Amino acid sequence: MKKTQKFVENAHFGGGLLRNTESEGAKTHKDLIDQLIAESAKVKRPEEDTTKKTKIDDYDKVMRELKFEARGTVSDRLKTEDEIAKDEKEKLEQLEKERLERMKGYVDLKAVKAHTQKC
Repeated sequence: MKKTQKFVENAHFGGGLLRNTESEGAKTHKDLIDQLIAESAKVKRPEEDTTKKTKIDDYDKVMRELKFEARGTVSDRLKTEDEIAKDEKEKLEQLEKERLERMKGYVDLKAVKAHTQKC
């Protein structure tokens, strides 16, 4: 019974912290704490390496440029072909109306000044 109990203590629990003497390779409480700190530092180092900046690739460069690029402002929407044709037709009708009035002798000085300033 003693043999199995000693085997279980050593195999499963390490025989206690200070049970063995220095000559048998036992570690003091301070040594165990130092070893624990060293092991935890080894575990943390790879995590720190992954958080370091990696080489910036082309995708990251483009994304940063787009992020800080000035955004476009709202402007007039593009007109459809029908709207452009309608506006052109109205403009031509107005010009024809003014031409007919000039032929009849009705001269609107404001319209003449506005037309000469445009040209």
